Amino acid sequence: MVYALLSIVFAYECFRKTGLRDVFSMFWAIFFVLGSNMLWMSTSGGSWFLAQGLNLTLCFGAVLSLFYQKKVLCMILLALAIGCRPFSFCLFLVVFIYFCVQEWRISHQRPIIVVFRQMKFLIVPAVIALGYCLYNYVRFDHPFEFGHNYLPEFSGVGNEQFGLQYIAANAYNIFLRPAALLEDASLNLPQFDGFMFYVANPIFIVWFALIIRDIILKKITLEKIMLILGCAANLLFLLSHKTFGGWQFGARYTVDLLPFLLLYFLASYRGKPQKWEFFIGAFAVLFNLYGAFFMHMQIP
Repeated sequence: MVYALLSIVFAYECFRKTGLRDVFSMFWAIFFVLGSNMLWMSTSGGSWFLAQGLNLTLCFGAVLSLFYQKKVLCMILLALAIGCRPFSFCLFLVVFIYFCVQEWRISHQRPIIVVFRQMKFLIVPAVIALGYCLYNYVRFDHPFEFGHNYLPEFSGVGNEQFGLQYIAANAYNIFLRPAALLEDASLNLPQFDGFMFYVANPIFIVWFALIIRDIILKKITLEKIMLILGCAANLLFLLSHKTFGGWQFGARYTVDLLPFLLLYFLASYRGKPQKWEFFIGAFAVLFNLYGAFFMHMQIP
């Protein structure tokens, strides 16, 4: 719950930094965090939820640091986030490329020189990465093993944690697998491997509409393209996971993508949210509140 509240504070400060009114900044912050699977995860102390919650907090903190031009702090927070969710490296890479692009636009130097100059921001993250690798080696005799392969579902022969063979089924589940309305008006929510993630995390619906609007109005910038590609790459890596989150409500792995959306929204400041966005935001919080109760009732 602490991670969820901190994420709300960071997101609120990010939106407020753009000049958005306090009440609307809080609306978006709550929409992003409590209108997603993070609401349910914040009610459980499972280690996998703690990892995702801390990752979200660190990434949102990094986005706020980016707004305050604290580049070193931004990269440190993202490096720490990678220790929680390794695929946050996609966001780390996007932010580093953003630094290089910004420097190139100012200096107009050769790209290789710009990249070399920006590498000073990688020194502390490299030390953090080395610390993680040493820690994993001491625990599991391998610098990149952090315990997942010791879980029952991955310890058997042929039960690889990641593989291309998992992508198609996982993609179908999170893009097309619905939640069914039964005859007694109750919902039948898939409990394994997720269902349509944009229903469990409706902020993605607003993001899709925002991308379409930007394409039509020709407001797609290089930074926005980088965020879209980084988010797509992160999602592809997640889809290669055997279970895409295992036993869950919704598709909680897609919470890892919210920092990309936050940066995109901040780059597309529009003022007061529209009426349909208020409706979607209210639905998002209520649906995830229902999901939290539903999941807790399923746990013995």
